[in-house]
Amino acid sequence: MWIVLVIVAALSAVVAWNVLPRWRERMRGLTTVVEGAVGTAIYYFGEFTDAFQEARAAGLLPEGLATMLPLMLFVWIVVKRFQTTTAFGRRGG
Repeated sequence: MWIVLVIVAALSAVVAWNVLPRWRERMRGLTTVVEGAVGTAIYYFGEFTDAFQEARAAGLLPEGLATMLPLMLFVWIVVKRFQTTTAFGRRGG
């Protein structure tokens, strides 16, 4: 049940980031940290692993995706860092 709350909160934050300039300004410099914390929590509690295994068993994921996943996550983090214009931990630009 808690995973649903985390997903709803994350999606709400994404929508707020894209439509509310005030929220974007408030979160500037912290979005990458928040994404990392949410991703780590989901992984730590095993929800991501369970969902991945269920989707793979159901044939929803292509073969070999598990070996590409760490690279895809690394690329996502690098893209997010280049997308961010503020220094780590500093608000404002």
